[in-house]
Formats: sequence, C-alpha cells, structure tokens
Amino acid sequence: MAETSMTAVRLHAPGSLQVDRVPIPRPGPGEVQIQVMHTGICGTDLHLYDGWQMGSMVTFPPMPAIIGHEVSGIVSELGQAVSRLKIGDRVTVQPQVYCGDCIHCQRGNPNLCTNKIKFKQGGSWADWLVVNERAVYIIPDHLSFELAAMSEPLGCALRAVERSGLCPGDNVFVAGGGTIGLMLIALARRLGANLILASEPHASRRSLALAVGANIVIDPANEDPATVVIQATNGVGADVSLEAAGMVASTSDCLASARAGGRVMLVGLSEPSQLLSINQLDVVFRELDILGSILQANNMESVLRLLPSLGLEPIITHHLPFSDAESGIQLCKSGEATKILFDVHEH
Repeated sequence: MAETSMTAVRLHAPGSLQVDRVPIPRPGPGEVQIQVMHTGICGTDLHLYDGWQMGSMVTFPPMPAIIGHEVSGIVSELGQAVSRLKIGDRVTVQPQVYCGDCIHCQRGNPNLCTNKIKFKQGGSWADWLVVNERAVYIIPDHLSFELAAMSEPLGCALRAVERSGLCPGDNVFVAGGGTIGLMLIALARRLGANLILASEPHASRRSLALAVGANIVIDPANEDPATVVIQATNGVGADVSLEAAGMVASTSDCLASARAGGRVMLVGLSEPSQLLSINQLDVVFRELDILGSILQANNMESVLRLLPSLGLEPIITHHLPFSDAESGIQLCKSGEATKILFDVHEH
C-alpha cells in the first residue's frame, strides 16, 4: 500500500467532531486491515458525541478518537498468522471479540464478557480499519455492502428478540422506530408474530415501521400507546413489549401495554441520569418479566443469513461522505434520518 495517511472522523471532545488526516493503521499478528466501504452512525455514536458516561459496557475512548463500529469492507492487508481470510474478501465485523473463558462466556452470555477485545487502533469512521481476525465475518456473495454494514445492529436486535422469548402468534408492541426498533419489527414479522404495533413520534419513521412489518403505528404525541395496544388485542395486551427508544416514557408505555404474564424487553440506552419508576405491586400482580439486552452474542452468521430476507433496505435513509459527519449526527438526533451510511470507497 503506497499511501501512508487516511481520512478519519475523530471525536476531539463531546460535541466536537473533526475530519482529520491520520496514519493508516497496520495489522499486527492475528489482525486484519479492512478497506472500509460503508460505515454507519449508531445510537451509541450519538451518545459518545453527547458525552454520555455509560460505564464498562460502552467505554468512553481517549480523545481524539476515531469512533464508529458498524462497517462493511474489503480485506486489504493481513497480519502474521492470519490464515482464515485472504486479501480481497468482502467482510463485516462484530466489534467485540469475546474471550470464551470468563464466567459469562461459559454460562452462555458472551456479550457480557469481562475480557472482550475491542478496536485497538480506532473505529470504523475511517478509510481503513484494523481488527482482530476473530472479529471478521465473510459477507455472502448475494449480500450488498450496504446491507452488510447493518449486520452489527441487527445482531443486537436479534439478541433482544431471542431473549424476549417471542413466539409465532404473539402480539408484539415496539416502542421506538429508530434502526433497532425497525429491526425488531422486521424480526418479529419474520418469526411469525400475529399483530405488531409500533409507537414512534416521527411520521417518516412510522411509515418505515409499516414498510418493515408493523400492522398498526401509533403517534405517542396524540394517542396513548398502551390504550391502543390493549384495545387492539381485545383487552389483553401485548405478549411481548420491546423498548427501543431509551426513554422513561416509552418504557412506561411498554410496561402498561404488556398483558398479565407478558414480557417486557428493554433494549434502548437511556441517558445515565434517567431513573425509571416502577409500581412493584403492579409488576408482581401481573407477573411481568422485565428483561434487558445488550450487544450481540456471537450471532453474526445467523444475521448474515437473515439480512437479505428482512426487507431492511428502506431503513437506510441517507448516504453521506465523511465531510458531512457533523450534519449526519444532527440529522440522526433530529429524527429526520434513520440509518445513515458513510460512503467511504467506491465499489
């Protein structure tokens, strides 16, 4: 590779993004360099931009930091002892590599791994990215780079759906119509849900919810979501309620919409200072299961098989260059955009 420097979007401080020229990272032993084709803006990237301190699960990197972790690309250089991949492979990345040895990995919760390996030389908002070989997955020939760049968030959504125990024939309520919420809807439809209701304040995202499989959409500014869900289910409520907005109000809607004996799955990341008030008597009397889900759990191969059949193409609402990174952040924060992909290299 003749080039020695690359373009990267770096977070210099909360609220301060800059497009910089930085050295191209080189792979060490067991590592792979990837030429980035597409990389997405995730809700976690927005939280880092806003300066959220989210603890050990989502650590705040030293500044200036190349952020981003949703990516598709082409293997461009191999470190020593890499044998599973070759230059030219079309690939995507699971951002965390789990150790396999800690108590969480041993008990089937690798996403809670206490020794996971993350990106060591910066994230994916750059021309090139270096990752551990174990983080890399081959993109099937029939899958586009654009869809493959959404494999990581779909893995998170799939983990949440699996933990929720969603079954064919279930009535499902999803609060939040961002990327994860829309993926939850698509997965619920694919798994054979009976009735899917979605609550989302932005009209464009309500339209996307219908496009990916919702039967009924609710504007929480003008309707009470729990009332709509209970009426639509003949007074019973949702078998599974999935919260994907990270808001106290939408979590309360999920709790109120759940049927007796129902499951409430919390997926959205709330601002750290937000505290949820729960009526314990109500939870006990209705025997509600309240669960949480974070990251993905070694499900990337399943994700890559599912991606082509879920009809998620409409979720990608904007394609931008790195030079418009700040605009992309603001489009996401306003709700005007859903999934933004940075187009990095021609393909």
